[in-house]
Amino acid sequence: MFAGYIALCRGYIRFDTFHIAGYIALCTGYIRFDTFHLAGYITLCTGYMRDSVVHGIHNV
Repeated sequence: MFAGYIALCRGYIRFDTFHIAGYIALCTGYIRFDTFHLAGYITLCTGYMRDSVVHGIHNV
């Protein structure tokens, strides 16, 4: 997920194939992750970047 995290911070969307569902949702102009990424969904909506502990990425 680290690659996708960096891409978001750089101002464009690029997720790996594992997160293709989230990628499509983001590209359509709204946020929608599946239940597995619920933590990331909430944090993105609150206006900052912090992925779930499952991915081991935190806001900086």
